[in-house]
Amino acid sequence: MAYKIVAKKLNSLTPYEIDDDRKKQIVSELFLQVEDRWETEPAEKDIELFTLKELEAAAANIKCGKAPGPDQIPPEAVKIMAECLPNWILAVMNNLLEKQEFPNKWKEARVVLIPKSGKLQSSVNSSRPLCMLNVLSKLLEILIKNRLQEELGGKGGLHPNQYSYQKGKSTIQAIEGVIETVRDYKCKWTQRKMLLRVASAYKTVSAVALQIITGTIPIDVLVKERAYAHYHRQEETREVKERARDNSLIAWQQRWESETVKAQWTKRLIPIITQWINDECMYCGEEDTAEHTIFKCSRWRENRDSAYHELGRELTPETLVMTMITSDTAWKTTFNMIKTIMSAKEKEEMARQERERREN
Repeated sequence: MAYKIVAKKLNSLTPYEIDDDRKKQIVSELFLQVEDRWETEPAEKDIELFTLKELEAAAANIKCGKAPGPDQIPPEAVKIMAECLPNWILAVMNNLLEKQEFPNKWKEARVVLIPKSGKLQSSVNSSRPLCMLNVLSKLLEILIKNRLQEELGGKGGLHPNQYSYQKGKSTIQAIEGVIETVRDYKCKWTQRKMLLRVASAYKTVSAVALQIITGTIPIDVLVKERAYAHYHRQEETREVKERARDNSLIAWQQRWESETVKAQWTKRLIPIITQWINDECMYCGEEDTAEHTIFKCSRWRENRDSAYHELGRELTPETLVMTMITSDTAWKTTFNMIKTIMSAKEKEEMARQERERREN
């Protein structure tokens, strides 16, 4: 049922066969177990119970046509119950409110794995997990959420720069706000100060020259690149990133060519940016990025395999942080792997540069 609903929205039904053991492995890596460290405090004894008006508003927010949770009760049935048996449902919700409980069964979800196009099924990241919760749990969540919003609204509401979990706001607006900030030159000055340190240059060196010398894309161009990737996030991730970076390099080159006042000496030395910043891995010839070094480069396979053996799982950029915070051991193992790789790479890079210096 859940898969059919999703597939219908995608306008296709892709055959996707996977054995149960592989499903368990994917789910265990996508949803890592983290120790619950929440500190709880006793709530007020006199709790204002939910009203029929609140229940009616909450039930109206439940969307029909959605897949049910593990209890198999569809949202349409819950809406009908809220309409025909409001006092009974209200008694259940108020009982939980008075006891300050949220049933563990209502925290369970039915997980459906939707295959990502162009991804290998052997990869954990080949599937997009959809979690179907019991609709009754959603009803209780909506009741609590509405109470919290009313409380926050009475105290001035959330900060205007809070974009997530805000009705009528999205990360798109947050990105647009960042772009406006950059256009006002509030971030460009900060980037220049950072690049002065990176390049160990005189304070009189312009930001335009520093960006070229250090191979650092201008921050306003970089923000547009991230915004482009976000707008096209439904497409193949790698292709989008490559296209976004190509657009940034084109825009940067055009800006560089149109500069007629600053950094003219640097322009004579480095007329074409891509020829200067093109950086290939000295071990395998691939683009030398942090992701390539830590997760892909064959030179460091033994370091990765050793860490993965201790962790009991492979690492990806998406699971790195969540894996590290699962335990002190996981943190130390991951940290030591990265430190060892980066230290060895820096040492070998310095040795390579010294050899080239002597040969020349």
